[in-house]
Amino acid sequence: MGPPRAPRSSGQLTATAATCIAAALCAGACNLISGVESYSFTEPAASTGATTGGGATGGGGSGGGGGEGGTSGQPSLCDPADPTLIACYPFDEDAEDASGYENTTETSNIAFGPGNSGTALVLDADSLVDIADADWWDVTDFSIEVWIRPTALPPAMGRSCIFDGDDRFALFLYNAGEVRCLQLSGTTLVTLTGPDAPVNAWTHVACVHDDDKARLYVNGEQVSESTVGPMPVSTSALTIGRDILTGDPFIGRLDELRVYNVVLTDDQICADAGKNACGATP
Repeated sequence: MGPPRAPRSSGQLTATAATCIAAALCAGACNLISGVESYSFTEPAASTGATTGGGATGGGGSGGGGGEGGTSGQPSLCDPADPTLIACYPFDEDAEDASGYENTTETSNIAFGPGNSGTALVLDADSLVDIADADWWDVTDFSIEVWIRPTALPPAMGRSCIFDGDDRFALFLYNAGEVRCLQLSGTTLVTLTGPDAPVNAWTHVACVHDDDKARLYVNGEQVSESTVGPMPVSTSALTIGRDILTGDPFIGRLDELRVYNVVLTDDQICADAGKNACGATP
């Protein structure tokens, strides 16, 4: 696999955004043990839609991204020359991946509206953004970050999918808006739980897999940590805004979704959340 392609012209990278990511499905009973939920997995079929993105070339790499896109003097949100950035969705009037990997993306029933920066992806109960599986999604470490603005929250015992990287990692809202990052560890799904996300307000969410640790961040602050095993290899598609198997749609807006194959630092996540400094981790 070769490195990501050369950077696009500046006219094609007008967006600022920050990441959405990660997913896994539960099928069967959920057991709460010492604050960590475990689930079993069923591999679903990939969804279909209207193609909006192209294929990709590229490989992994060392180093790390992060950073805010936007105005002159700031780094671009999506650097196609960065080998660690395996997906980047600014959602500025389209749902195309602006990373150098150019993930094949299919969509259905989506729209765009005012975002945290520029425009954002607008989702309802029938919306879906589907990302084709590729070798570069089988990572040893990862970081995913995204801005979310739910307009409706899941009911009690329900959930809403932000990003579903089935059989790998996921971001969901549960119950009355509780932020959760799910990561598969062997046959156990480890769940990191954060605070409730407010309705009609932007919240920055990030989750990382760092060797044998998983961490969840909300608005730049670490809110949960757990021990995890190695990341699994999967051939399942990934989705934005809807669970692959069970539906569980996200109702609202998503903006600036990025996924890296390296671990972002606390300072990088804090900066991507729009803060100059964040407090000590728990």
